[in-house]
Amino acid sequence: MEALNMNNDIYEMIHYLTMREYMKIDMLQKELHITHRQFIYRISKINQLLNERGKTELRVHDQVITVSKATNEDLKSILSEKIGLKEDYVLSRRERIICIFLMLFLNEPGMYLKIDVFSNQLQTSRTTTFSSISDLKKILVADGVQIVNNREQGYFLKGAEIDIRRVMSKFVISSLSIDHNKKKFDLVISGHGLLSYPEVLKVFQKTADRYKLNFVKSRLDELIYFLIFLRSRFCHHPLLNDYPQSLQMMTTFKEYDFSVDIIKQLNVQCSNLRTESYYLTSWILGISFGDIHADTKDKELITDWVKQLLLRFNSLSGNHYQASPKVFERLYAHIRPAYYRLLFDLPILNPLTNRAKKEYSALFSLVKETVRPYEAMFGRPIPDEEVAYLTLHFASIYFQELGIDSSEKTIKQTRKYGLIACSNGVGSSVILYNELVDMFPNIYFYHPISTHEIKDFSKPVDILFVTDSYDMPKEIDIPVVVVHPVISLDERYQLIHEVDMRMGRHSYQFENLMRIINEDTEIKCLGKLKRDLSAFLTTRSEISETPSFKKKNIKLLDIFQSSLIQLQVSATDWQDSIRIAFAPLLKKKMVTSEYVQSTVQDLKKTGPYIVITTHVALAHSRATNGALKNALGLAVLTSPVKFGSKHNDPVKYVFSLSVREDTNHITAMAELTNLLNDKGFFQCLDNSTSPQTVIDYVKKQLESQLKEGN
Repeated sequence: MEALNMNNDIYEMIHYLTMREYMKIDMLQKELHITHRQFIYRISKINQLLNERGKTELRVHDQVITVSKATNEDLKSILSEKIGLKEDYVLSRRERIICIFLMLFLNEPGMYLKIDVFSNQLQTSRTTTFSSISDLKKILVADGVQIVNNREQGYFLKGAEIDIRRVMSKFVISSLSIDHNKKKFDLVISGHGLLSYPEVLKVFQKTADRYKLNFVKSRLDELIYFLIFLRSRFCHHPLLNDYPQSLQMMTTFKEYDFSVDIIKQLNVQCSNLRTESYYLTSWILGISFGDIHADTKDKELITDWVKQLLLRFNSLSGNHYQASPKVFERLYAHIRPAYYRLLFDLPILNPLTNRAKKEYSALFSLVKETVRPYEAMFGRPIPDEEVAYLTLHFASIYFQELGIDSSEKTIKQTRKYGLIACSNGVGSSVILYNELVDMFPNIYFYHPISTHEIKDFSKPVDILFVTDSYDMPKEIDIPVVVVHPVISLDERYQLIHEVDMRMGRHSYQFENLMRIINEDTEIKCLGKLKRDLSAFLTTRSEISETPSFKKKNIKLLDIFQSSLIQLQVSATDWQDSIRIAFAPLLKKKMVTSEYVQSTVQDLKKTGPYIVITTHVALAHSRATNGALKNALGLAVLTSPVKFGSKHNDPVKYVFSLSVREDTNHITAMAELTNLLNDKGFFQCLDNSTSPQTVIDYVKKQLESQLKEGN
């Protein structure tokens, strides 16, 4: 039989097949965006691969693919095989682009690469190579990196070293996390005579064991390839030594000692060992989980950052949540690695970014505003990927407040326990957790954990949901279902069907139906009959399109009324300004006098945290202190007063907020924070003589934002 040429499409399908025991063909086609004809072709090629190795082929029957445990291991083995270019593998367009970048990345200073060098190594035509270089140029623009072409000498990369390294990191992360294919990396490594993956892995694991460091498998792969490609640039393309003195505390971390050790063991000659060690340490910390119980020199710094984030979020949202120790621990676990990623502008891949923006748009806006003051610290905007993860963490606080966790009564009534483990940490599993709770009311779900925590989880578990099967401990002996962090409606149907089959649900119906059918008919295919009956019993009508925890959101104009706005009023001090701002609400019996007094007392105890931006205060207290109705007032002062805020005094605009429930006014607060970034809004407040003019301006701006969003 003729040897099979491989490509990324086939590898993508193989990876997908390793994620489930069985799946419907139409769902697989939809997931991979392929036609039925393409599906048939790829399955035949995969079966050819299995056949060539003397392995059992995939079973395709009644529109369902079944993957046994043995076949699953065979497919994973194929993914890990070492191959050569052209004889065994055909590069895709995206892979050619990445290979060209890596070839330029590995080039020494002052050296150029001619078009024939690319064509020969990639074994592509000059026309195809020119096209790939052109595509790469467009991709690099967003990162401030250029491909410069000297007609006589060839091509080279131009840009800040930290930007060039970030691009390399993004290609590595996306290839391993999205494509699940490292073949192109192995081809470049072989073509340039670099240290191989097994060689670096051996050194890395041995050293990691000595320093007692553990890495999630997917993150470990990223770090190994990152090191392989970065090794040459340590020598020839050093980073500028312009990082803050506070980084010196990193020298006390075991991750720093590990980084220095690794650099030396890989025989890297660094012109600035300390700076490069800082960089590598930040990479390691950026893919690790922050342990609040570890006694590290940065613990006070990170703890204070988490506290300030919570305080600012509460001040912007009008909430008074007290994060439980568990929630604080989870925030710390995310904030510590995020701090080091931001410090060195290291990329992060967050598959939930668009979903977080769409599903939690108001919360996302508030979190984005919450972290805005920290942009000055890092000298750049906080990436949306980081904001999205924080959004999900704050969302988890809301879910606890809403009481969506299964009650003790539910625990006693059910015999099934479910656990969710996410390779990207608990933050990215927030949406998944709520969707699964909504889909499977008869399963009690524990709080999500990280994949690396599975082996230490001691409570009873009947079914495990994971977002990636590659980091799974091999000794798991319960049903494991691989799910996407974002589940579409069709996937919900497939998932319910799969869970029912794996857990033996509908067994009572099966037994009775089988007994009835057996009395009058002859069963030709028992497996097909069971699948058909399960599909019939699990109908789409059981599936809701959105989780049931969502509530109707209050919008800004629902609570911000002209009768609550006071223009050009005088106040003697900050306490007087708060009382003036609440006066219309008090008159309309929207708050009690105790609520106003509590707001003043809160500030005396905690400081001017309600001064949320330059010249603006958002005064509020706990709902239990006397919030009678949802309302937002505003007092525009003729003469600003000082609240004691170092960066935002004096205050001219004092908003007064009353909310009866801490969770349903987030949209209103998000709309308000957007207005506070609009200079025209403040011009309107300063120049208007009628409160209705202010309301008209707000209405116009909100309508404009709505149109832009659509």
